Amino acid sequence: MNCLIIAAGFNTRLAQITKGTPKGLLPVKGKLLIAHLLEQALRLKSINNFALITNQKYFPHYQQFLASQKKYQKIRLINNEVLTNEDRLGAIGDILFALRSLRWDDDLLILPSDTLIKIELPKLLQFFKYNQKIVNVVTDVKDKKMIAKTLGCVQLNKNQIIGFEEKPIQPKSSITSVPIYIYPKDSQSLILRFSEKGNNLDSPGSIIPWLINQTKVLGFKITNSHYQDIGTVEKYQQFK
Repeated sequence: MNCLIIAAGFNTRLAQITKGTPKGLLPVKGKLLIAHLLEQALRLKSINNFALITNQKYFPHYQQFLASQKKYQKIRLINNEVLTNEDRLGAIGDILFALRSLRWDDDLLILPSDTLIKIELPKLLQFFKYNQKIVNVVTDVKDKKMIAKTLGCVQLNKNQIIGFEEKPIQPKSSITSVPIYIYPKDSQSLILRFSEKGNNLDSPGSIIPWLINQTKVLGFKITNSHYQDIGTVEKYQQFK
C-alpha cells in the first residue's frame, strides 16, 4: 500500500491567522497539525511509499518541513503548480495529479494534512485488508444539527455507505465523513472516470455519492471525540 497526504488547500477560512503559513503547519496541541496524523502513518510497516501534494504557494513551506527531520525525508513532495485559490484543482483533482505524477500501482491510503484526527491506523488497514473495498472513515457526531449546512452526511447499512449528501439542510443521519480514504488498486480508475464526467472535484467527499452507485463503499467508524474539523478561527483557538 502507498500513502498520499493532501496539502494543497489555500486556507481561505483561516487566512487572518495563518499569515502565509499552510494550515497543516500550524501548531496544535504542542505539535504541528500535520504531525498528529503523519507520525502514526510513518510507523505503518505496510506502507511502501509516501507522498505529499501541495501547491506552488506552499511548496517551499512543506519542502522545509520535510527536510526538518530525517523521518520525514522519505516523503516525496509533489507541486501541483497552482498559485491561487481560484485556480485550485480541488482535492479530487489533486489526487489525480498525484497519481499521474507518481504512477503508483498499489492500494492507496489518502490522509489529510489539516484535520485533527486520532485514529488507530493499523485497525483501519486491517479492516481494509479483510474487506478489500473502498473505505471512508466516518464518525457519529450524535446531533444532526452539527451536520446541517456544514458537513457531509453519511447513511450506513451496517458497514456499507448507502447514502451521502454534502452539507444538507436536513441531514438524514448524524454520521459524517472524515477525510481519510482507502482505494484498492483496481478501483482507482473510478476517480478518473468521475473527473471525466465533469463532476465537482473540490471536496474529497464529493465523489462518494457517485461511487456508491458504481461499487461497494464501506464506512470505518471512529468515535466523535477523536475527530475535530478545525475549519474556523474559533475552532483553531480552541485547540491551539
